[in-house]
Amino acid sequence: MVTILLFTVSYADNKLSTGIISYTPVEDKDSVYGVLKCKGSTRVGRLLNVWVPSFVEMYPHIQSELSFTGTGHGISSLIDGSANIAASSRKIKDLEMETFYKAKGYPPTEMKVSLDALALYVNRLNPTPSITLEQLDAIFSSTRRQGLEAIVNWKQLGWEDKNITVHLFAKEAGARGFLQKHVLLGGEYTTQNVVNDKHLTALSVTDEIEKDKYSIGFGAIGIDNFKVKMLPIAKRERYPEYAPNTKNIKNEKYPLTRFLYIYMDVPPDKPIPKLLYEFCKFMLSKEGQTIVLKDGGVPLSPRLIGIELAKIQREGI
Repeated sequence: MVTILLFTVSYADNKLSTGIISYTPVEDKDSVYGVLKCKGSTRVGRLLNVWVPSFVEMYPHIQSELSFTGTGHGISSLIDGSANIAASSRKIKDLEMETFYKAKGYPPTEMKVSLDALALYVNRLNPTPSITLEQLDAIFSSTRRQGLEAIVNWKQLGWEDKNITVHLFAKEAGARGFLQKHVLLGGEYTTQNVVNDKHLTALSVTDEIEKDKYSIGFGAIGIDNFKVKMLPIAKRERYPEYAPNTKNIKNEKYPLTRFLYIYMDVPPDKPIPKLLYEFCKFMLSKEGQTIVLKDGGVPLSPRLIGIELAKIQREGI
């Protein structure tokens, strides 16, 4: 049987762009205080689990509450006030935006914090050389909006006569929503051959791929596991295929490139609180983007950092 999985991982092979400014802590350390309450994406949570302790070390009056169980939980926590930072591995959904706006009267503040990508993993014994978005839709989707017939057996992709077993990320995971939009074109996930739709972490999925040579699954790029490999992806048959490497992600040729985000509740008629202002500056600083690099993500360019910082240019009290 074949196992299909959705998960999150990372990769290296990258370098920090020149021109990214270092973070300078404020002189009056007591003026930066409060609680950083971060909830949401497990993928962005990996970064926040390093960013937050590094930031807290600079300021004696900051506390933190961190919980990462999925993007959807982070957005809902921002809406109900139990978080002041929602970690998200996808853009906020229309319904989430409507709910936030109805509750607050204004939209949340969105900031990109890193480039990332989702990769398709298979067991290293799988000889499949590459795959298309059309084929992925035919494997993962029941609606198959990309036009192919359902693919349920590896024989249909030129390999052995073995069924495809599907593992999916949990519904609250940002990767699931991203793939639904960019691979399924808004269609529905299949229920055929699905054995688990509760995965939240990369390891739970890659463990399954490692055990089963007929397995296949999505996740963030670069997991360090010699028993699995990433497949190059083409948009459709006869189109060029691109591996999920730094070059192809930066030039947006790889089809499943994505940004990682945070969302904050900042009323438009008020300045951003100083705690959040300084923390955002730190995340997008040389030190913060070095953490992205070490975690396997792709740091933002100086141009993008400037665009994101412009969203919070008025410092709060």
